[in-house]
Amino acid sequence: MDNKKNTLLKILYFDEGSAIDYLSICNGGNFVKEDTKAKKTNTSTAGNIGGNISSGIFLKALKPFLDIDFETGGKASISKFGESVVKSSITNTVLTDFLDVAERDKDIFKFKDITVHAQKDSVSFFKMYAPLMKMINFDNITDLPIKFSEMDKTFEESKGYYEMLTSVSHKTLILRFNIQSFKNNYKLIDLTRANLSVYCIRVGKMEVAQLNAKNEFDFENKETIITSSTILDVSLENNDSADVYDVMLAGIQAYE
Repeated sequence: MDNKKNTLLKILYFDEGSAIDYLSICNGGNFVKEDTKAKKTNTSTAGNIGGNISSGIFLKALKPFLDIDFETGGKASISKFGESVVKSSITNTVLTDFLDVAERDKDIFKFKDITVHAQKDSVSFFKMYAPLMKMINFDNITDLPIKFSEMDKTFEESKGYYEMLTSVSHKTLILRFNIQSFKNNYKLIDLTRANLSVYCIRVGKMEVAQLNAKNEFDFENKETIITSSTILDVSLENNDSADVYDVMLAGIQAYE
């Protein structure tokens, strides 16, 4: 690891909302206030630009990229374009500020050059392949207990974070990813095909066996009868527990 630069070449995942909350807590709320003011100022500027260049060369040059109505002067579209630019600018500000603060914060865990995979038969495992189910025709198959074509939509509505497993220093860790925070068209399955550098916070501990889909939504409190056998089982389960981390940023690290 000594020959690796502390630089991310590509961002695969960034939980911007969590990063803003984190920076706001670190800075006493100043970060959000400043960015909100900047957004309002820049959006207003964008609107003024739209009014001034409605018939200019600049607007015509942007036509392939914007849905512009020349009869209205392109004000609405230019305003949206301005908001998009401001949003991108704010995202970049959040990212750079987060990296700057997180590198010095011992409560932000950094795991470099790791690989991840989904536990077999976990919701994350099924989520990775659920979109493919839409292309399979199950109409001629009767008595199916599950509508496989609805699987992906059901996961989207019932679960926001998806767990992936990794190993650091021969220790199994569970990394949770916010499904709404992937960047550059990356999907959950793409994480398994890259060496990642991640920034995350520790949120708890759980048994790896709980990742199994049949255990995922099992909230029933079962009465446990204490015997020598159950004591042994508990001991074995505790050995299979893993720390859980919520990932805030994941990307590809630069190498020298």
